Amino acid sequence: MLHTDALLFYSLALTLHYSTTAQVEWVSNEESCHVGQFACDGRCVPLKWKCDGEPDCTDGSDELSFCARCGSDEFRCQSGRCLPKSYLCDGTADCGINDTEDNSDEDPSICLHKRTCPPNFYSCRHEARCIHLSQFCNGIADCNDHSDEHHKCDDWHNITCHYGVGLTLDGPICYCPSEQVSVGDRCEPEDKCSRPSRGQAPICSQQCRDLGNGVTECDCNENFKPNGSYCSPRKLLIRETKY
Repeated sequence: MLHTDALLFYSLALTLHYSTTAQVEWVSNEESCHVGQFACDGRCVPLKWKCDGEPDCTDGSDELSFCARCGSDEFRCQSGRCLPKSYLCDGTADCGINDTEDNSDEDPSICLHKRTCPPNFYSCRHEARCIHLSQFCNGIADCNDHSDEHHKCDDWHNITCHYGVGLTLDGPICYCPSEQVSVGDRCEPEDKCSRPSRGQAPICSQQCRDLGNGVTECDCNENFKPNGSYCSPRKLLIRETKY
């Protein structure tokens, strides 16, 4: 009786939920859903309902093993994928899974502060955008706020850099050719696996091996499987015990 009552309550909750939104469409299979939706109980519902902590499907398929438990140093996408927080607002939408669009890691409501820019790039002052250091004080406004063409462009003199210098509002910064990073006024080959230690987005979501000559290899922790440079949770088998 308790089980039946629980199902009735669950069905009533779902009915109320679906009756308050116009974002649900009846479909026959997953392929009938649009980008940003998934099939649930014969309906197409918004992808953002998946792994949001509230069950929206009667079979619970939107809140089960698919939903990875993200660590404190990770960001959970609307798609359910866990990404290192350093992937946030890096200019690349990393949250999508299997060609499903999910730009939640580049949401403008989140990306209000300075970006963490890749080597040889720097952030515009009042927008989450990175431009190459060579574009500062070159006479062309590349930032929408014109912060790359500022009043201090003529203040910096006698700057010594091995390759080039970007005259930012925060001071002169040396830059290097592609695949190299600035160490003081010198240029050295970039160790891509050490990007997180420089506050930049990692090239691998969990484990990274530097094989030399600019080649890296990504690997995953236990209970995860490689998916390119990312790691996806392995499906766990749940055995039910009957008493």
